[in-house]
Parts: sequence; C-alpha cells; structure tokens
Amino acid sequence: MLINHLKSIFLLQISSFDVTNGVSVLRGVDFYVSVIPSIIPMRLERFTIAEGRSKSLSINIIKIRHKHYKKDSLQYVVVKGPNHGAIEHEDQPNMSVRTFNQTQV
Repeated sequence: MLINHLKSIFLLQISSFDVTNGVSVLRGVDFYVSVIPSIIPMRLERFTIAEGRSKSLSINIIKIRHKHYKKDSLQYVVVKGPNHGAIEHEDQPNMSVRTFNQTQV
C-alpha cells in the first residue's frame, strides 16, 4: 500500500490484485482512491470597479484549486453583495443576481 500526500490531495494505491466474476479473470488491477475535500478550495482575486463601469467575473477572478471541482458545475450563492452597485448577468441588466453557476463565470 502506498499513500501519497500532495497539496491536500491524498492518493491511496493498493498493490495490484486479481479480480474475477467466476468466469473471467482480470490480473494486475490497480485500485486508486482519491479523498476529495469537503470544503472547496478556491482563490478569489480582489478587484475594484470605477463608478459607472462594469466588470465580468471570470475564471481569472474565481479560481477553483482542486481537480475534482473544476469539472463540476458549481452553484455560487451571493451571501453579501457589493457595498455599492450590484452583481448582474450580462444578458439581464438591471436585475441583481443572487446565484450563478460555474459555466456562467
């Protein structure tokens, strides 16, 4: 058994073993287990916007730092909006957004 710990990712490799269903045999099967963190590791870049202007949220501002969550369609909830202005969808101006997902970023 080999346990690897890299950047909060645990990879457990159990030595090769054989698998059978009683008829066919697969030899030398490797078994890997990845432990996925329950809290999504992310990095948010700070940015400011001049009055009267707008800025798009992008993957350069909201960065997911774990391979298992990058592919998923994460749902974000705006808990506390900006002090001045609003978060809006480009296709629906003047309507505040309370939720958005990873594909919309």
